[in-house]
Amino acid sequence: MKKIKNTMLEMISHCDCSRTFEACPNCPKHFIDLTEEQKEILCNWIDLNLTRIKDVNNRTLDSYGLKGRFERSPGGFYILNGAFKGAMVHMGYKHSKGINWYFNIKKVK
Repeated sequence: MKKIKNTMLEMISHCDCSRTFEACPNCPKHFIDLTEEQKEILCNWIDLNLTRIKDVNNRTLDSYGLKGRFERSPGGFYILNGAFKGAMVHMGYKHSKGINWYFNIKKVK
C-alpha cells in the first residue's frame, strides 16, 4: 500500500462543495479525520476489492454504495461518504463530479 499522506491540501482540489468542510459530509477531506489504522484498513479494502480500469465507469456502484459495502464488510466501520471519496483520491483513482462519485473501477458485484 502507498504511504498515506496526512495533508488537507491533497484533498482540497477534489471538493466541489460550496459548504464549509465541517458542514459537508461528502467532502473528500474527511479522509484525514480517520485514524492511521482506519486509513490503512480502508485503503487495504480498496486494494483487495476494487479493480482499476482506464476510464470512469458510471455503470457500477458510486461512492455512497461502495462506502456501504465497506461498512458491511468484515472489519469495516462507519465512515462518511467524503472519507471514502478521499481514500479513493489518495489511492489515485479518477472520479466523476457530483455528490456521489463514480470511479475508474470494474463493475462491482
